[in-house]
Amino acid sequence: MGTVAATLVRLAVEVAAAHRIAYPLAELNDLLIVAPADDIENLPPPSITDRYRLNCVTAMVEVAAYRAGVVPPFWTAAVRPLDAPVFVDASLNLRAHPVNRIAAALPAAQHLHRFEYWGPRV
Repeated sequence: MGTVAATLVRLAVEVAAAHRIAYPLAELNDLLIVAPADDIENLPPPSITDRYRLNCVTAMVEVAAYRAGVVPPFWTAAVRPLDAPVFVDASLNLRAHPVNRIAAALPAAQHLHRFEYWGPRV
């Protein structure tokens, strides 16, 4: 396996091209969980043009930086939030609420509200 940065670059290409992004995002999550703090802090910007996919990767990197106790890479601040909320589950049977309302229960979620991710009310 290559460096964390090289693996992120490879996974960003996969996220950008994937029909279903869940699989490369899961692999990215596995990478970020075990990545050393200094590697997370110095990750290169992903080359993803789709704003939704870029926001997914950016949010994951910011959460990983938070958990590692380091400042997120500089490029994360330049990623614009989405224009409209994206719902995790489009089911009409769920009442949605902003993720930042659960930030007290899950401190890492505080980064997700910037990207307008919404989840089902639990």
